[in-house]
Amino acid sequence: MQIEASDTSSTTAEVTRMKAKLILLLTENGTLRSILKECADDLEDEITDRFRGSQNIYPDEMRRFDRDMEPVKKAREALGEKE
Repeated sequence: MQIEASDTSSTTAEVTRMKAKLILLLTENGTLRSILKECADDLEDEITDRFRGSQNIYPDEMRRFDRDMEPVKKAREALGEKE
């Protein structure tokens, strides 16, 4: 089977387009990861500040704290960060 020149040029063009799309997706992924990390950091700071100053945290307050921190934990898991 012979490969014609037009076949190889169209294949090369397709590979080039796929590489460009991959680079774009990797860049977008990096941007979204950065934004998610910033949001998780800000939310964690806000929640921690809200509960700071409580000498004795009652069980219901601790449940509220844990509930409020759940999105932060999920974001950190998605980012592959350890607690």
